[in-house]
Order: sequence, then C-alpha cells, then structure tokens
Amino acid sequence: MNQGRSKNFKQILREFERHGLLLLSDSRLPSVSGLVAGEPVHGSWWGHPAGHMIFRMAGELADHADSVTAKLVSGKVTFVHRRLWSALFSVATSRQSWQMKTLPAAAKALLAGVDHRELLRSDHFEGPRLPSAKGFGKTVTELEHRLLIHSDEIHTETGAHARLLETWQHWAGRTDFKPKSLTPQQAKAQLMDLLLELNRRCSGNGLLPWMGE
Repeated sequence: MNQGRSKNFKQILREFERHGLLLLSDSRLPSVSGLVAGEPVHGSWWGHPAGHMIFRMAGELADHADSVTAKLVSGKVTFVHRRLWSALFSVATSRQSWQMKTLPAAAKALLAGVDHRELLRSDHFEGPRLPSAKGFGKTVTELEHRLLIHSDEIHTETGAHARLLETWQHWAGRTDFKPKSLTPQQAKAQLMDLLLELNRRCSGNGLLPWMGE
C-alpha cells in the first residue's frame, strides 16, 4: 500500500470505528466515497475522478476483519462494524413480516436454495429458471434489501464474476463470530438509535429496511 492509499485507509478506518456504519456512497451520511473524494459524491461514484481509489478503499474495508457488508441503510451497500454484528445478525435472521411479506416467488425459491445449502454460488444455482441474468440479479437484490442473505462478489475460476450467497448462520460460522443474545426488537432499536443520530448530525435521510413496514 502506498503512502497516499495508507493515509486514506487510516482515515476511513477511524471514521468507520467512530460511526459503526459507513456507506459505500451517500451525499450526506458518512461514506467511503465522500472520505476518499474529500467532498460529497452525487450520483455514481464511478464517474468521479477518485472512482478508482474509492473502489480500492472499499475493497480493503470489505476485507477488514471488523467489517461486514449489508444493504442496511437505504438499500445501499453499508459497512457494519463488528460491535454491531450481533444487532445485524439478530435482525437479519428474525424472518419478520417486513422480510417475508410480499416476497416474490422467485426470491422465495432462491432463499429456499440458500437455506438448504447454506452456501450457494450464483453460477451454480440449479433452481427454477429465471428470465435472465438481470432477473437473477434483481432477485438477489430483493433478498439483500430484506437482509435475508449475506452476499459477496467473487471471481470464478474462468475469470468471470459470480455472487456468493450464504445464510447469516453460515457467515457467522465462517467468520468464527458468536453473536450475543439480542431480541429483534433490541437489535432494531440499537441500529435505529445509531442511524437516527447520524441522520441528525449529518442532515441525512437514511432509512433501515423495516422502517417502512
């Protein structure tokens, strides 16, 4: 890591540890894109002059031992600090109505496949046919927004991209994480209090997935 990248990443880690939540990109809430660019990034961060550095810093944060990603705030990629993992785990595994109500049939089928196998690669999925690769991506996104699975992008043996989908229980075992006992209500309150304070301080409008239920 060169000196400039090291300085950027140290700042990102400080803010991540301070806030507990760090978005990949948001024009108001603390985000990797804003920290790297030194200014709010509106629209796609890929088009920003610092886009390549944002990509590298986001990758390093995703690989950090204290970080896990989820579509937690406003449906956006959110880096969640280890101190909030128990709250995230409790909420994600609760299978409450905001997660399961009106879940499309294709999403139910994919969720059943992930539940059964615990770990599933998108290029190995043998469930019901979906209309297209775009349709499959939309189904994965539906499950991510409801926190029903943990997912990551990987490079396959052929050099292509694929999604790695897993249950939160499998993720916990893989990372040797032992969640504290929290009820879904306690977990939701912890995450909501933190986000509402971030919204207040940053004039943000971040939402958690269940806030519209």
